[in-house]
Amino acid sequence: MKRSKFLSGLPLGIGIASQPAIGSPQGGNFAKLDDYLDFRETSRDIFPQDFIEYLRQQSRFKSLDLAHIPKYAVILHDAYPEERLARIGVAPSEWVELEMGSTDPNLLYVVRSKSLGINFILNRGLPGAGGITTQAAELFALGVEYVTHIGTCGLFRDRIAGGVPIISSGCIMDAGGVMLSKSHPSRFARPDSRLHGALRAAFVKAKTSTIEAVGYTIPVYYYQPSGLMEILATHSVLGHTIEYVEMEGGALYELAAMAKGRAASVVIGVDRYRVSSSGIGKHQYLNVDEPRAKEQSLRHVLEAYKDIESGHA
Repeated sequence: MKRSKFLSGLPLGIGIASQPAIGSPQGGNFAKLDDYLDFRETSRDIFPQDFIEYLRQQSRFKSLDLAHIPKYAVILHDAYPEERLARIGVAPSEWVELEMGSTDPNLLYVVRSKSLGINFILNRGLPGAGGITTQAAELFALGVEYVTHIGTCGLFRDRIAGGVPIISSGCIMDAGGVMLSKSHPSRFARPDSRLHGALRAAFVKAKTSTIEAVGYTIPVYYYQPSGLMEILATHSVLGHTIEYVEMEGGALYELAAMAKGRAASVVIGVDRYRVSSSGIGKHQYLNVDEPRAKEQSLRHVLEAYKDIESGHA
């Protein structure tokens, strides 16, 4: 890949600067991955509301009141969601466990907590655009209005210390986000402004160290191309300084826009990319207290939701 081609707005072979033109399946558009752009303005198929209606008919969901689902949700990328809930003061009697998926392990905890003063859903996160957009779409179809993603990321620059929560200001989206984007051909996706502002205020009020930054959403974790990582670490891309890389943000924001919901993201840096004069250097895993950072972020997200509910945000 030529660096100049990437920086001119053509990463991953997606020609965002050109006008989409519908071609035949035998045409060159598919070879160039332009099919992710060319059909974004056509009608859509497979709706999450249909799946939720199907769930309502299943006996295993009869005991759960799907008509009164909390309007706030957190998609938490963590292997121990029950431990995180317990650490923020939620008793097991205050949640109902719901296994949504039949082919994917989509686990939700419907929490109604008097001690925290808010009802919400904690959804154990699935990785990548396919995972998080499936989860967010089903949450919105259930009646959720606000979704905040809490996950991890890789850092590019020394400005951000490992373990510090990052409130995402936006992401250069991957192909999944591009396919979901109907409103514009730009690859930059933004979080909901009201939710983003409420998160910022909650972290400031708690005097928790945090930082706002722009990220790059990539569809893979292992075998990331070093040439791409080098460019992201050393150049401005589409007018933005990229300070972290993760797998969900851009697609989540575009899905929320399509579903007419609100979404934001908080990520914690747990690894770092080093760049030397000879190019991208060693990838390093950082020694950070990841569980504590996630629990802290979860507390602040819930405080932001309480501020929104009370009209203070």
